[in-house]
Amino acid sequence: MNYYSWFISDENHRLHLKNIIKRTKPEVDELGEEIRLISVVSSVSDEVKSACWALEPNIKLVTYDAFKQSDEITIIPNIILDTAVGGIREIRPPKTEEDHLRGYDNLRPLYTELKRKILELDSNIRINPTPQNYIAFARRKTFCSIHMKRQWIRLDLNLKTDEINNNPKYTQFGNSDWGYIHVSSIEDINEELMNWLKLAYSKAI
Repeated sequence: MNYYSWFISDENHRLHLKNIIKRTKPEVDELGEEIRLISVVSSVSDEVKSACWALEPNIKLVTYDAFKQSDEITIIPNIILDTAVGGIREIRPPKTEEDHLRGYDNLRPLYTELKRKILELDSNIRINPTPQNYIAFARRKTFCSIHMKRQWIRLDLNLKTDEINNNPKYTQFGNSDWGYIHVSSIEDINEELMNWLKLAYSKAI
């Protein structure tokens, strides 16, 4: 808040900042009137959170949780306050594998078999269940993830449709490098799907 008050207390401060940016970043043609201020702090008191609602422009407070699994560190952001939308969000703890499977007893055998087949590619594949919405499988990078749905498992793969000959069973996420397929039964874990998994795995280096 002290940094913010420095900017709004004197227009010359804002102009000074713009001059610095133009001098160090000549490729920036036009800065516009909006300047985004990011302050990194060790903690935010409840008093500061309350005061944020009385300030303009909008303020977003984000915390970051770090979780280490094997030699990989996962960073998960949590938005705890956003005056643009209102309300204070509850920080949810990282999930476990069991958390993801709770309520999906009908899909447990299918998940177990799919997980087994993925680990057949490489016993050193890392399994990361800490995200809220999926279980990630990683080599050096994440190459696939499992999302539990009511009637099937959505298997996301780091593949574009043209990498698997535009197979209609596979849906790409827009222009993303990722897409997905629905796995509804053990029979769906066939040679074709394993070839896709192998290809995604080979890219995760």
